[in-house]
Amino acid sequence: MNKFIAKYFKEPYLNVLCVELGIDILKYKKSKQINIVVGIILAAIFAFLAIILKNVLLIVLAVIIAYYSYRKEFLKIRRMEKNTRDELLKIYPIFVQTFISLLYTNDNLIKVFLLLENYHFHPYIDRALVIMINKYQVNPENSELIFAEFCNIFNTSSASLLHQLLVNISKYGVNDSEIALLETKIEQECDKYIITKTAQTSKKSLQYGNIAVTLFLVVLVMLVIVSL
Repeated sequence: MNKFIAKYFKEPYLNVLCVELGIDILKYKKSKQINIVVGIILAAIFAFLAIILKNVLLIVLAVIIAYYSYRKEFLKIRRMEKNTRDELLKIYPIFVQTFISLLYTNDNLIKVFLLLENYHFHPYIDRALVIMINKYQVNPENSELIFAEFCNIFNTSSASLLHQLLVNISKYGVNDSEIALLETKIEQECDKYIITKTAQTSKKSLQYGNIAVTLFLVVLVMLVIVSL
């Protein structure tokens, strides 16, 4: 029961998500309150109609409307989070390649990070860079944890290699073999990403095609029945 409530009614890490996505928490709460009020009104109308018409389906519809109104804003944030993760995956190879290029023309990590800010790859990356730079300048002895927090924004397996590269550069300097390993891993991930996305697109096209055919057959059968 607790798992059910946590999954369908609670809003875990809401404050963190709002900060990461640049969402005003007060505006979020205000929008949610408006949605809840509208949902309650609509649900009450459908419930009243259900009683008058003695229709159980309208009661079910009222419950669905009330629940959706309660969850609408949080579900929107979850979609934004997913879309942001997908965008970061697309930008990640370009970001890393730019980082590597800057490494060979600048003598320290802070300078490289500051230059990366100017590229404005994505608002999410911009915020993460600012946080990382500030923490690193104040507490460089905790570089391993600081770099780990930054690399975690990229939901990909090669991010661990990027993390290790940053740690080693801060301690020992640039290592060409580590960079080559990271580039190879990213190239493999890109190939896998393209194959996966192509398969997903094909599957969706097939599903939409099946739905269209099904709807066509249903309409055709209805027309035949009406004509009889």
